[in-house]
Amino acid sequence: LDWDSVAIPPQYRTELDLTILFPLAEYKALKQQGHFDPRGVLLAGEVGMGKSLVGRVVAAKVAEQGGTVVMTNPHEIGEKGGWKYVFDVAGTLRPTLLYVEDVETSGTPGNLKMYQLAEYLDGLDDRKDVTILVTTNELDQLDRRLRDRPGRIDRILRFDPSLSEFGMDWRKHVLEIHLNSNNGVQADPAMIAELVGNKPYTGAHLAQLVSFARTIMLHGKERAQLGA
Repeated sequence: LDWDSVAIPPQYRTELDLTILFPLAEYKALKQQGHFDPRGVLLAGEVGMGKSLVGRVVAAKVAEQGGTVVMTNPHEIGEKGGWKYVFDVAGTLRPTLLYVEDVETSGTPGNLKMYQLAEYLDGLDDRKDVTILVTTNELDQLDRRLRDRPGRIDRILRFDPSLSEFGMDWRKHVLEIHLNSNNGVQADPAMIAELVGNKPYTGAHLAQLVSFARTIMLHGKERAQLGA
């Protein structure tokens, strides 16, 4: 996985570099100077916007830099003994990125699991220099103590097709990625992006558009061959 495989607004990539990739790459130097602060980043938005893919690219980059990545989800955390177990494991392998998908499924706001996570991110329990990256499809279901206080979640990157960050350039990039991976579909991504206009299409919608175009083209070729 690499950045070429995912469409992401440039400013979002910069945020991820500043809050996750650079600090973990320079962990020893920053720690010695007393300047390392473990960060929390939340990728929030609609299903089909590429949040999980972005998270996996970040995780791959951390691993390339020599850092450790612990990838999990709330269901696995519950089975393995809760957040304490996860932070204990991650903390022994520092510098560590803890990547948790669908964090809102930890439970309803105010429940014990959410409270425990907030305590670790606050440093009330030893966070062990663990940087955390989490995704959610339901920002409103996430406990306000996690998302509204710096030091717990320092950055919230919203993946919303109605935002200006996900305008024409982003749609064109998504289409380029899927057109390159769909042999047989020859089209101008800029032209398709223009046709889509300002419709709030997710990345998954655009991928389906390319796939359907491929089906139409193959169907047309088959009919032409049968006619010949």
